[in-house]
Amino acid sequence: DYKVTGVQTCALPISPPRRIIPGDAAASSLFQLLVAKSAEDRMPQKAEPLPKAAIDRIARWINEGARFDGPRELESQPLWEVIPPRDYPPAPPLYPRPAPVTALAFNADSSKLFSSGRNEVLVWDAVSGALTGRFGQLPERIYDIQVSSNGEWIVVAGGTPAQHGETRLLDSRTGRFLRSLASSADAFLCARFTPNGEHVLLGGADASLRLVRVSDGARLWQSEAHSDWVQSVAASPDGAWCAAASRDKTAKVFSLASGELTAIFSEHSQPVASISFLPGSDSILSVGRDRKALWWPGPGRTNATPEIERKKSRELAGIIEEPRKMLVESNSIFLAGGNGFIAEYDLSQTNLKHNLKGQRDWVESLAWDKRTRKLAAGAQDGRIAIWRLETAASTAKDIEPSLVFLAQPKKTAQ
Repeated sequence: DYKVTGVQTCALPISPPRRIIPGDAAASSLFQLLVAKSAEDRMPQKAEPLPKAAIDRIARWINEGARFDGPRELESQPLWEVIPPRDYPPAPPLYPRPAPVTALAFNADSSKLFSSGRNEVLVWDAVSGALTGRFGQLPERIYDIQVSSNGEWIVVAGGTPAQHGETRLLDSRTGRFLRSLASSADAFLCARFTPNGEHVLLGGADASLRLVRVSDGARLWQSEAHSDWVQSVAASPDGAWCAAASRDKTAKVFSLASGELTAIFSEHSQPVASISFLPGSDSILSVGRDRKALWWPGPGRTNATPEIERKKSRELAGIIEEPRKMLVESNSIFLAGGNGFIAEYDLSQTNLKHNLKGQRDWVESLAWDKRTRKLAAGAQDGRIAIWRLETAASTAKDIEPSLVFLAQPKKTAQ
């Protein structure tokens, strides 16, 4: 019956007569739920009772008037934005089974591959697949890893679904925690550095899109324009616009400076999984669970028409599996999804160039290294595969990986 996500909301009943009664803890239903005899009634539900000292502190606060005595600017903020960064539990030293690979990224010099782990980022040698490092003290699940253009930092976005989300900035060489960039009531699912490297776009399971400053974690704006998970974000090469793909079956474009909504694309019939601005073009490419990749006019045409709704201009249909991830690099589109599906398409001709073999389960993450022209893909079953596309024959339709290994630490890092 209560939202306890902030100072103001915890005192607001969702259904009368339950409320906090300043000056009378015993008559306040919040206090009554904390001390209820029945485990079914007692809060927090399905958890151990609060310690007596904590309950006594809450009672004293109510009896003294339930006033907020902190800085005034914090009174209206959600609790997760006020509390200090969490101390996460240590990662398990050994994994009994491989971890689903929901995030991948190459480091700046192409020698390492970062992958999602359990409360950690795992660091692998990109040539041998040997475990070389472990960056701990991170959210339970990692959904995105992004490396800054200068190679100094990595952004790690994740959380515990329906409970907590956090995005952290780490030193890319040592894994040292530098600062928390954002917290939320639900997990962060995607992150992207802006072209100048000074800001990070974040999308999450709370349906929000936000822009935060790297130097101090300040939130510059937040949009609630989507009604469901924001699953992918992108920034235009000129740094003027950003785009988001959502489980609400739409993709939307915003001003990067202000967060103002400037364009809506709703021609996907299923959730939109990924989105990208196309190089050297004012077009946007989005891919959805309807097995379609659709081109549509981007922000460059926003001022040329009063219509905020966009219509598709081209289509790549006939995708054999449901795609979950997309990468656009140079003149190639890489799509990945169900049953180990990974394919490279020609961006200009929209024809299939290569099938990348080696995965068997749902592919949950992709990473591209421009220096070595390597593609890495991580799957739900914990398999990581790497392909060296600079050595692949242009006429070969099926390409086997040069390296396959499991995201399963069985010993300490070398």
